[in-house]
Formats: sequence, C-alpha cells, structure tokens
Amino acid sequence: MGVTTPFATFGLIHRFEQIAGVESVTFNLLHGVADVTLRPGAVVTDDEFRRAVRNASYTPGPIRWKHPAPGISPN
Repeated sequence: MGVTTPFATFGLIHRFEQIAGVESVTFNLLHGVADVTLRPGAVVTDDEFRRAVRNASYTPGPIRWKHPAPGISPN
C-alpha cells in the first residue's frame, strides 16, 4: 500500500472502521498490513476493503482472510 507514516495508518484505520461490521482495526506499519476484527455475523467483502484503501489514495494489496467465518464473504 505504500503506507509509511503513523498519520497515514490513522487514515486507513479510520476508513476501515467506517465499514459496517468492522469491530476494530490495528495496523502494522513495518509490514504494511492491517488486522481487522469483524463483529459476529458481519458480512464484509474484499471489495469494501479495497474501496476504502483506494478512497484513501493508496493501492490495495492482496487480502488474506485469517479465519473465515460464517457471514464473511470474500470475493
């Protein structure tokens, strides 16, 4: 994503938190990776995360779901 400053991570975290169903977000600046926790039963798609990254003027990288659960709809 090219995120290199704590201020930039704050902006991405804020955008991810605006997605319905997102419970919390942390960001590893060193690796450029966000860890997102969803609310139980939430349905969130890859496209919603990609759109949030693009809206923050970054290019989304690959999305890896660590623990797909019922209601999560990667596409």
